[in-house]
Amino acid sequence: MNWVSLLLADTPRAASAGRCMALWLVLLGCFGLAQLVSAQEAVETPLGPALASFAESRRIDLIYDPRLVSGHRTAIQPVGGTVDDGLHALLDPTGLLFRQLSSGAYAIFEPPEMGHGTLSGLVIDAETGTPVAAAHVRLVDLHRGAVSDLEGMFGFGELEPTRYVIHATHVGYRAYVDTVAVYAGQQARLSLFLEPAPVAVSPVIVESDPPVLGTIARPTLEPVRGFGTADAVRGVNTVLGVRVGDGMADVHVQGGDPGEHAFRLDGVPLFEPVHLRGLLGAFNPFAIDRITVQKAGFGVEHGSQIAGVVDASHALKATDDRNVDVQVDPLSLNGRVYAGFERPDGRRGRFMAAGRTSIWDVYRPRRLADLLRSWNAPDPFLAQASRLALDARAPLAADVLPQLDTLSLDRTSEPDLGFYDMHAAGLLVWPNGQSLHASFYRGWNHLNGNQFVVSVGEEGELPTNRDAYTWVNETAQLRYTRLVTPHTVVSAQARSSRYGLEHEYAAIQSDQPVFVVLPGGEQLRARPVDGIRPADDGNRVRELGVTVSAEHIQPAGLHLKSGLEWRRVSHRFSVADAWYQPIRNEDVRWRGAGYADARFQPWTGVSLSAGLRATYLKARGSVYAEPRARAEVQRSGFTVAASAGLYRQFVNQFEVSSASPSALLSSIRFWLPVDETVAPPKALHLALSASVALSPAFTLRAEAYEKRQDRLLFIDYPALWNGLRTDSVATTQAEFLGAGRGSTRGIEMGATWRTSSGRLTASYAWTQARRATSFSEGEALPAPWNQPHRVDLALDWTPTPQLTLLARWAGVWGRTWAYRRAYYDYLATDPLAEPVVAGVNFREPQNHTLPALLQLDLGAAYAFAIGPTNLQLRLDALNALARTNIADYALTPTEEGDVRVVPRRLVPFMPSVSLRAGW
Repeated sequence: MNWVSLLLADTPRAASAGRCMALWLVLLGCFGLAQLVSAQEAVETPLGPALASFAESRRIDLIYDPRLVSGHRTAIQPVGGTVDDGLHALLDPTGLLFRQLSSGAYAIFEPPEMGHGTLSGLVIDAETGTPVAAAHVRLVDLHRGAVSDLEGMFGFGELEPTRYVIHATHVGYRAYVDTVAVYAGQQARLSLFLEPAPVAVSPVIVESDPPVLGTIARPTLEPVRGFGTADAVRGVNTVLGVRVGDGMADVHVQGGDPGEHAFRLDGVPLFEPVHLRGLLGAFNPFAIDRITVQKAGFGVEHGSQIAGVVDASHALKATDDRNVDVQVDPLSLNGRVYAGFERPDGRRGRFMAAGRTSIWDVYRPRRLADLLRSWNAPDPFLAQASRLALDARAPLAADVLPQLDTLSLDRTSEPDLGFYDMHAAGLLVWPNGQSLHASFYRGWNHLNGNQFVVSVGEEGELPTNRDAYTWVNETAQLRYTRLVTPHTVVSAQARSSRYGLEHEYAAIQSDQPVFVVLPGGEQLRARPVDGIRPADDGNRVRELGVTVSAEHIQPAGLHLKSGLEWRRVSHRFSVADAWYQPIRNEDVRWRGAGYADARFQPWTGVSLSAGLRATYLKARGSVYAEPRARAEVQRSGFTVAASAGLYRQFVNQFEVSSASPSALLSSIRFWLPVDETVAPPKALHLALSASVALSPAFTLRAEAYEKRQDRLLFIDYPALWNGLRTDSVATTQAEFLGAGRGSTRGIEMGATWRTSSGRLTASYAWTQARRATSFSEGEALPAPWNQPHRVDLALDWTPTPQLTLLARWAGVWGRTWAYRRAYYDYLATDPLAEPVVAGVNFREPQNHTLPALLQLDLGAAYAFAIGPTNLQLRLDALNALARTNIADYALTPTEEGDVRVVPRRLVPFMPSVSLRAGW
């Protein structure tokens, strides 16, 4: 906005351009005449033209509403010194205030209610001079907190005039303590310079809407991994109520299923079929700056998911003032490059590119290879128990069925894996409050379970089976943000997400069921095997979206949010060669959504908010409303918050047990937007959280939540078995999905003790997650992923600036569903199968318990420099006590016709060494 537009905005619309110019010349003439009469005598003039002239002469951007300055007059004086001095001289007679925004522009606004003052500031890295985002800033006397934004800015409104003690912290920096005076009707400003402490690459983990919003944990090191670069998502294990499971490393937000929350990268949906202990996770920690977890009761602006949202943001700043980072570890090679610029006119930019690739073809860690090999043993029991162990060329007689050599599975090669990913992001900021953010991601993952030979009878050997999973993720987004007033920000984003999964394997082929006469005359139906054929189960999802949003913050504490969204989702899913009715579902769906939220502070320390989200689903021609509300109270070091809301989910994840005899990945996950034949899942959230600071070093936190899922969707296996008789393909979702109820409730308590050199945390969680299944006849059973009792202990200690030590201990008790998930999905639902095998009733998973899971992980890193190169040597030990923890059990047929129970173990003791270099 230049001075001409400001002048015209302050002039009546009926005035012509000539009259405007004449008026301007008259004013200038009066000003010049006054200067000739007395160089020190002030001349009053309208505030608008005075501000325009000042902005032009100082080459600064001024942002204000022309109506704000209308009617005000000021004294033009020969002002020297800084820009702040000049603005103070111009605005002091008017009572208006100003502040410099993070973009560099100056904003003019009305003062808050007399009797109160405001406080704003900037958190800065003392060594590099760059802003520090997500820093905790606390007014110790009031027990009020704030968090710095991406540009390091923070603020407090409506403060009583007095002197306050201000305390700022950020993991990786030493604590900052200072005092600041706040005066009535004025804005106090200050800069907080934080001294860095040594940290390694690891994303900041932020919890959404805790009692005081802010960084919950940034591990001094990445989570202990035992091999390779840790998947960045494992860091969310530090957030109260969020757990990363063992084995497949699935994320569970407050007891929810992995498919009940969404992953997003820079606001773009990201689909992941499996994490596999963090080996093949999407989030590279070298590319991610921050991960934010939205839990029970999250706000309307974060979307529609019945459990929560995990948002990751690309890193757009250097780490420890290094522009290049490289790391090699036993599993991968990683790198990152950062660049930035800043112009004298205030324009600046940041750019980042990162990538990693597996080195499995060059080096295979022996212990990891042994683990994958043990998980990869073919499983003949499921085929035998489901009556697939007949050779079609053999006589159908009573003595044929028990013979186990009619379908033999012989492994011929080792499992194989590979991955790579590429990240690129950039941010441009203009001094007038505009910014442009763009990012791109592509990830490729491959996992070949194993290759084995399927033998049918004694006469022949069938070709080698390839059991391979390959999936690709791509995201791209462009977001424009503009500060339209000192208190209003608008943003627009266009985004694209693409996901594709291929599962190639050899499907066991069988004829139509036949009757076999058993001893005693009993007739048993069976499916004889006559060979195998190539198969490919696949899933494709492509989403295009546009979002426009606005935020308005008033000095009095009113915070308004609103937005509109449009999404177009095309998808395809098929299971063509399962043992049940084939599935093929594909279509193009679109939906629109809008939301509005208002938060205000009726009294000091009290915050209330209410919002509404409404989604129009074209496939069903319906609008779904999701009201949500939150209340928060802060008093004397104690903070309590309560939230409630209604949540829907329009794109859902499902899990189908694989028909492949391989056991490494016993299921396939796929995503579907709901079609016109099924209603979307629905859940009601109730959440309560509290924290108390007993001292600057010791904090207690607790949370309780309940999620009533009045409608859930799951794979309806009995319907698929029935559909097999019709020789048709299930194409609508109502043909292969069932609906039921569920619930999730839990209580979690945690304590944190911080010192200048370390941090010790402890937490206990009780969780009860129940879900209806396809064989429970409407009864909700304990969920397969439920961890009823869990204890976590974590220690981060930096005894010297160069040395960092880390320890993690976890204990889990009460796990059920002790056998492979495929056993329950098939044997408990297949009408040809017997649900009770060797005394195990697979329709009662709640009675099948696993032993306690106890694991200690250790890590250490030593940082040093050789010339201009900063080096870090890291040692990790996963499961340092070499405890045998069990993931689940499998059943293996014996030659005597019985079965024996075989445990599938979680990770053994697994050490690793990695080296990182930075310049």
